[in-house]
Amino acid sequence: MTHAFRRHGRPRARTMTLVLLLAAATSATAQPAADTPAASSTSVLTGAERWRQFGHDVISPRFVVRSLGAGTVAHLREEPSAWNQAVGGWAARVASSAGESLVYTGTKHGLGALLGADFRYTPRGQGPFGARLAHALVGSVTVRTARGRPPHLPLMGGALVSTLAQSSWETGAPDVRRIVPGLAVTLVVEIVGHLVLEFR
Repeated sequence: MTHAFRRHGRPRARTMTLVLLLAAATSATAQPAADTPAASSTSVLTGAERWRQFGHDVISPRFVVRSLGAGTVAHLREEPSAWNQAVGGWAARVASSAGESLVYTGTKHGLGALLGADFRYTPRGQGPFGARLAHALVGSVTVRTARGRPPHLPLMGGALVSTLAQSSWETGAPDVRRIVPGLAVTLVVEIVGHLVLEFR
C-alpha cells in the first residue's frame, strides 16, 4: 500500500463502498424477467436461456458500473504502480477491469452450465424480515440445481479465475494475494444486489 493511499485511505474507502453499492443496485434494477417470484425453484435453464442471461449480464449497467468503478478505484490506488496516473493510465485500468468482468461473467456462466446450476435470484417477497434476510443471504452463496442447493461454485470459480487472470495481464504473473479480496468484493456485490431485490 502506497503512502498516498494511506494518506487518502478514508476517501478511497468511501469511493470503493460507493462503487460496490452502485454495482449491486444497478444489478438489482436491471435483472432479466426470469428473476421474479414466478420463477420456479426447480426450473432448469435451457441452452438458449443461458445464452440470453449471459448476454444480459455482459451488456448491462452493472457491467459498465463495475468496470468504470473498479478501474477508477485502481487508478486512485495507483495499482498497478507501473501504469501512469494520466488519462491513459486510467483508461488502461478501466479496460483491465472490463476484461476482468468479462472473464468473471464467462467463467461463472460456463461453470453454471457445466453444473446445471441456476443462479438467478427469486425474491421471497413476503414474510418476516428475518426470513427474507436469510433467504437473500442463502441465495447469494448457493445455487439451485436438480440435486438441491450446493455452494455457489460458479460465483467462486468466476471470482478466482478472473482475479488471477487480471493480475497476470497487469503484473505479468498470477497474484494469489488478490484471491481473497476479489472473492470478498464479489460476494458483497452479490449479497447487496439480492437484498435490494428482496426489499425494493
